[in-house]
Amino acid sequence: MKCLRPSFAPLAVAVSIISVGATLASAAPPIPSSAPVTVTNTSSNPVPITGSTTVSGSVAASQSGPWSVQITGSLPAVSMQGTTVIGDMVVPAGSIDQGFFFDASSYKEIRIVASVVSGDGACPFTVTLWLMDPNNGYAALMRLDQYPTSTGFETTKVYDVVATNMGYTAKTSCATRLIAYGRIN
Repeated sequence: MKCLRPSFAPLAVAVSIISVGATLASAAPPIPSSAPVTVTNTSSNPVPITGSTTVSGSVAASQSGPWSVQITGSLPAVSMQGTTVIGDMVVPAGSIDQGFFFDASSYKEIRIVASVVSGDGACPFTVTLWLMDPNNGYAALMRLDQYPTSTGFETTKVYDVVATNMGYTAKTSCATRLIAYGRIN
């Protein structure tokens, strides 16, 4: 009689297939998620920007090297209507109270501009505005204002006209240009 022996071969084949399938399933890459991701950057890890962007709110800035400012677009016109040059002269270096005297009766205001024309601009000068006497060879009757500058390239002041005959002088150690502008009544 033939003896039947139990055969483990089909069982071994089945275990092998299950084992290979499990190995392949665990080695497969994960399926990416479709949920949105939020990244928060800190000040120590900011988002890099290439090109240009728009910023709202305040921005802190510090100077590194020279800065320049450019104005674009149309600028408002400056009117000089009713303004006249009533005196323009260069006072030579080393002059003491040399200047210009004028009839101020047709002006409402005068502007005195004094500027250094020679030297390095570190030249101190003093400008004096005078009330003048035309009946006495335009002798100075009274000092109306005097302003010294310690150093500077240019200074300007505007005055209401308080007398008919006025004048201005400069005391300077370098050549200084004096210009008087009158604004007509």
